[in-house]
Amino acid sequence: YIRQTEEMTEGSEELPSTPGEENTENLVMARQESLPMKLRFHQLLNSLSVISRIEWIESGALKRCYMILKAPLVFLFKLTIPLVDPEDPAENWCQLLVILQCLISPIFVVFA
Repeated sequence: YIRQTEEMTEGSEELPSTPGEENTENLVMARQESLPMKLRFHQLLNSLSVISRIEWIESGALKRCYMILKAPLVFLFKLTIPLVDPEDPAENWCQLLVILQCLISPIFVVFA
């Protein structure tokens, strides 16, 4: 069995990554490791915010009612569905949010 797995791994090739992809991932991870806990909680709250302040100020009464009605559903989606924006990897990674998603998503799937 060990020989078979060694032979399988020897013949397999890894997909090449783009030159900037590895550096970006390293920078994001280094940035996350250097953040104090207070800033991580602030980042978590920003990641979980459902209604944008700018959008709230610029919208009328009807759109504000719509944003209030859809807020619980959007909040539930943010807690259970991991979302990654490949164009801006530094701004979409929140370590505490990923931990919450890993804990809440299986429970949501079981009971939904």
